[in-house]
Amino acid sequence: MSLHSKTTRLYFYVLFMFIQAAFAQQNGWLKYEYATAEQTQKALSEQKSQNAFALNLKGIYLEQTGKPEEAVAAYSNALDKAEGNTTIAILLNRALSYNRTGNLGGALDDCNKALKLNTAKNPLYEATAWRIMGNAYLYKDDTEKAISLLQKAISGYEKYNNVLFAAETKGELANVYLMSNNYEVAAELYKNYLDKAENKQSRPYISTLLNYTECLIELNKGEEARELLLKHLPDAEASADREIAGAFYSRLGNVEKSTGNKAAALGYYEKACNIFFEMQSKHLILILSDYIKLINNPADYGKAVILCQKFKQSPMYKRSFTQARFEYERAAAELFKKAGLQNEAYAALATSLELCDSLRQVNNGQDMYGALAKYRTQVEEEKNKSLKKEMDDDKKINALIWILVAFFAVGKVFLFRSIWLKNKLSKQKLKTIEAQAALLTEQEELVRQKAESQKTMIEEKEREMISISLKMAKYNDSLQNIVAQVDQKKITSLTECKNEINKVIAEDGFWDYFDLRFTQLHPDFKVRLSDQYPSLSKSEVDFCSLLRLNLSNKEIGSLLYISYESVISKRYRIRKKMELNEEDDLNAVLENLG
Repeated sequence: MSLHSKTTRLYFYVLFMFIQAAFAQQNGWLKYEYATAEQTQKALSEQKSQNAFALNLKGIYLEQTGKPEEAVAAYSNALDKAEGNTTIAILLNRALSYNRTGNLGGALDDCNKALKLNTAKNPLYEATAWRIMGNAYLYKDDTEKAISLLQKAISGYEKYNNVLFAAETKGELANVYLMSNNYEVAAELYKNYLDKAENKQSRPYISTLLNYTECLIELNKGEEARELLLKHLPDAEASADREIAGAFYSRLGNVEKSTGNKAAALGYYEKACNIFFEMQSKHLILILSDYIKLINNPADYGKAVILCQKFKQSPMYKRSFTQARFEYERAAAELFKKAGLQNEAYAALATSLELCDSLRQVNNGQDMYGALAKYRTQVEEEKNKSLKKEMDDDKKINALIWILVAFFAVGKVFLFRSIWLKNKLSKQKLKTIEAQAALLTEQEELVRQKAESQKTMIEEKEREMISISLKMAKYNDSLQNIVAQVDQKKITSLTECKNEINKVIAEDGFWDYFDLRFTQLHPDFKVRLSDQYPSLSKSEVDFCSLLRLNLSNKEIGSLLYISYESVISKRYRIRKKMELNEEDDLNAVLENLG
């Protein structure tokens, strides 16, 4: 699957998998209480004044009808008039809209504010905030944080015995499987929900259906995906939120493209583009990129070029994400090249290179080296073509000059020298550019190979450490077995007991070997941990070394010859000594130490 396809999928499943916030007080403040826009509109019509409750209802209605920016404004006005715990509900409602508009910072800030206001530690408040934050990190493609927060949300809902919301959040975890290209597992989770859902016209059902069809497309089940989409297309078209219909047309375009039916795919993509352009949605960029990539008829180039130019000047382009702009500029460069607009093609290609550099910085250079080298080479090739064209033009000029020289013998020497110097400089410039491009490509390949080599070596050492730890745990289990045999009187003599213990003692050197190998893998970990948290004892530092290897509580308990509950207590004491907040992840803190 291409990077662009993966990004497209991310936007759509987060866009349409709306979080159904729930709280202890079901009193009409929450978006979850209003299943449809009609229901919200009815409740809103009963309000006689513009108080916080009415403004909050207005925000819910605007969100349901596909106007998240206006919903944010309504929620902000409601917050100015809100009091008490109602502020928490409005903050989380606004965070949902922020997620949809792409203001991920605003969404995370609102969730953190809601958590601070939740002084009573209501588990449903916390779980819902974590759930919204988890989906925000899915936008950022930070699956590690997303998984952690969604799992915390599930635990919070289960603690409050809210089976419904725990199940919905587990369904959102299926999105992570989708992003990880584990289509079979994701499809199974989506199918389980679709089979059990009672309301086949509800927004969550339609949202899940879109994600399910994405899995079917990737599993080469395009016919089944097409059948489901066409069956529910009338429900999508009847929705108050026009973006849902646009998503359906886009997904149908993907189906037709996967089956080789380009004409049908272009038709669906064009419908989707019209809807998203009408809604002024930042998600238009994703569909537009797919659309212009498929265009191969010269008669359609003019219309597509005008559409691209109009989109580039709109606010939608600026509101879109860097990854989406990168893919769009690549597709636009190809379109302009086909249409014979070389200057525009070169400008689009240069912009894609700048965006590619930005993405490389965001991803710490791990995944973008190949693309960076490829598009740098393309840019240099375009420069070379331009220089070669200049040289060809110079040759034509030279021929004309030589004719004129025959008539103007006096200026022959000066003109010849001028032409010779110009050609020489052009060739030198061309050679310099080619040499720089070759050197840059070689350097980037060396950096990529080095990064891959280091990654492989670290992974091997991690596996070796875990193997050693588990082997040591096995020896501790042997000691437990000896104690059990003594209690059960299977070992009746001191000699037998001594022999069994000697077998274990003979293997005691593994702890020293463990410490040696751990220090080789993480040489500064224990020093940094002790310096930053001097209150930790040596045994607690050693305990943190096991946590750094991501061993489970059960494995650590077996290794240290202590109970599962003792492991939990030890983790709690360490967190307390380190003065970590409740939302801080101990494993993440330790990982950042080296």
